[in-house]
Amino acid sequence: MTIISHESSPSSSFDFSLRRPPHTLPVLGNAIKFLQPRHVLFNWFVHCQKLFGLETYEISVPTLPPGVVIQDPINLEFILKNEKHITKGEFFRRRTWDLFGRLPARSLEHLELTCIGHGIINANGELWKAQRKAGLSFFSGTSLESFIETVVPEAFVHTRMRLFKCAESGSQIDLQDVFLELTTKAVGRMAYNVSYIGSSSSSLLS
Repeated sequence: MTIISHESSPSSSFDFSLRRPPHTLPVLGNAIKFLQPRHVLFNWFVHCQKLFGLETYEISVPTLPPGVVIQDPINLEFILKNEKHITKGEFFRRRTWDLFGRLPARSLEHLELTCIGHGIINANGELWKAQRKAGLSFFSGTSLESFIETVVPEAFVHTRMRLFKCAESGSQIDLQDVFLELTTKAVGRMAYNVSYIGSSSSSLLS
């Protein structure tokens, strides 16, 4: 199952209207479902999957673009093979740059570059293809096993010490900075065989 956000109403792109889940409200759409505990939300998606089968259906939440839920493997394969025609929109890219594509903004002129980012989550076209190809070996079963059992525990040693020191001194800490540093250490070692030194605000690789 894949959920795709659409800049305009998905139904307007077809000659027919996509069905919506039962009890979809006129204004709130499916917002109440998304406010419930995660396991309840997942159970709702499973229920919809059983109800719609391989049919693509539409969901909506106020303040967000409409979305379509794609469950047919044939449709998913078409999307993956035609990514240049079905790209990530600005709505998605601007809201995920901080997690997946953050770049340092040197001035206001570079703000647009900062917001877009070039990580695989945000990339489109040839850049996405290149990063996907480079990441295939990283996500093999053996690599993931090594990543979980060896690389992450080693990278977490410094992170744990850093958190303990802050807890003992009662000082504040930016958890986003901490997790970014941990991720950079682990992925840098696993994917590029380099060691990350220092905080994320002044990253150095050796």
